Amino acid sequence: MTEPTPEFDASPTETELPPPPATGVAVIDNALAAIDVSGDVAEHPAQLAAAVDLLQQVLRNPPEQ
Repeated sequence: MTEPTPEFDASPTETELPPPPATGVAVIDNALAAIDVSGDVAEHPAQLAAAVDLLQQVLRNPPEQ
């Protein structure tokens, strides 16, 4: 195992997350914005599954724009 170098700090830092992707379809954009991967990892699969389900619904039945 290598010793850590003084230039590298592996401790977590507070960083600003990039904005979620924008598709131009409000229902999809809202679903993507609702995904919060900063919380408990056990919650991530349910959040991602909900977003994928919504995406599939919109692709099957596109909203009129």
